[in-house]
Amino acid sequence: MSQKVSIFMISPTVEKLLSLAVIVSGAVAEDMDVYVFLSFSQVAFKKGMPEKFDKIGKDYEEYKQTAVNYMMEKKVSWYSMLRDAKSTGKVRIEACSLVADMLKLKKEDFDPLVDSISGVGTFLNEASKSDVVLYI
Repeated sequence: MSQKVSIFMISPTVEKLLSLAVIVSGAVAEDMDVYVFLSFSQVAFKKGMPEKFDKIGKDYEEYKQTAVNYMMEKKVSWYSMLRDAKSTGKVRIEACSLVADMLKLKKEDFDPLVDSISGVGTFLNEASKSDVVLYI
């Protein structure tokens, strides 16, 4: 039986989205199943947003241009890393139903990387069956 990691993703900032992408990619490389629950971070996954989303946390503002230059040089982004990991491994990404309702978002409003909208009970159920649980 493969191991499983569940990730609760709260903040929609580039440094956290990049961290998510690195962890998901690493988990897939280790043949782990991955479940991602998007809280407010789901705003970065709205249709048309992922490739241009560039909000960075206040603690990292001075590094924004360095990060942008690096990712452009390497021809990689948090989105492309997640997309590639999802295409090669078992990765499920769900948006929080409470936040989606608050923001009046439906499944069709999200990028295809988002599999569905679910409640926190789903996250708790998935987390209870996971070997690793992370909060980003």
